[in-house]
Amino acid sequence: MTPKRIILVRHGRSAANDDSTVYSRVPDYKIELVEEGREQSRTAGDRIREIIGEESYGVYVSPYVRTVQTKVHIVERIGRSPTFDYFDSRPCLPNCHIAVMTRGDDGAFALSEPFADIASLSEGNFV
Repeated sequence: MTPKRIILVRHGRSAANDDSTVYSRVPDYKIELVEEGREQSRTAGDRIREIIGEESYGVYVSPYVRTVQTKVHIVERIGRSPTFDYFDSRPCLPNCHIAVMTRGDDGAFALSEPFADIASLSEGNFV
């Protein structure tokens, strides 16, 4: 089945967004959302519910705690379970299935492979 649309969502605001020194105390994949991030996730769920209506939907999520927390809030706000829920439970390695967008020293965002080719197709509007 070909999806009607693909909606990409970045995790909500995390503890590391508020305090970058958290990286020295907590492994990256264990960093949690803060209250603002939980609210952002709920708002994203409301908006996605408006977009998809009663259509079925599926979810792909990386094993980072903050991404899973974001997914939980979104699914709660959609109000029904996804038809599939893909959780990559393997330890996160540099070559994860779900790409991470990073900001370089020059302030520009970059997507890890293989999504860089997709980004070029969208003329830089792939976010």
